Amino acid sequence: MTESNYASRLLVTEQLWREKKYDSCVRESGQLFESALRHLLGRLISETEDSTKRNEILQVESKISGGSRSYKKFTLGELIGLYREAKVFDKLRSHLSLPMQKVKHIHLDDLAI
Repeated sequence: MTESNYASRLLVTEQLWREKKYDSCVRESGQLFESALRHLLGRLISETEDSTKRNEILQVESKISGGSRSYKKFTLGELIGLYREAKVFDKLRSHLSLPMQKVKHIHLDDLAI
């Protein structure tokens, strides 16, 4: 998903909130968050030169899916489990040149269903 797609989806989410369509707002927010998690994970897996990091992620992916699916097909709950168990945010902080300071304050357990 491109940056402009994220921006437009955020605008949709904001409009749903203003219209008090909270169920739709939460659903759209969850889909947006899921897309962002999947995008960041894909970048990490494809760009990292550290095979140990990549293998740790892929082992947890296999454990969660029973070896049957890629993270690309994971639900939001499964993605959160993968991020938590493979310590993906820690790996992202050391890999990407993105400001990740606020991410360490996200409590993934609060988002898991």
